[in-house]
Amino acid sequence: MTIFQLILLVVFLSIFFYAFRFRSVLVERMVLIGLALVGLALTLAPDSATLIANFLGVGRGTDLILYIWILAFIVKALRDQAKFREYDRRITDLVRQIALRDAQPATGEEE
Repeated sequence: MTIFQLILLVVFLSIFFYAFRFRSVLVERMVLIGLALVGLALTLAPDSATLIANFLGVGRGTDLILYIWILAFIVKALRDQAKFREYDRRITDLVRQIALRDAQPATGEEE
């Protein structure tokens, strides 16, 4: 086992145990735990990525991991965009409510 594999093992184990303390939606915690387990497995048996890639018709295990990473990044970006759009809508609604609540009645006099 190389020093790099040892570092990866420590990182993936840290992520795995951190996921149990992570205050978030259960699905997000489960995804984090799953990614940590996959990372641990691929660190301990790096040739398995190539076997899986060949089974799926991808040339190398590295390519497969890169494709999955790109797909995960796109999904995450789309989720974040939807979340920010929801936050913008909520802020707009709150600002409108505050503006209506604090609005001064028109006196009809021009200054």
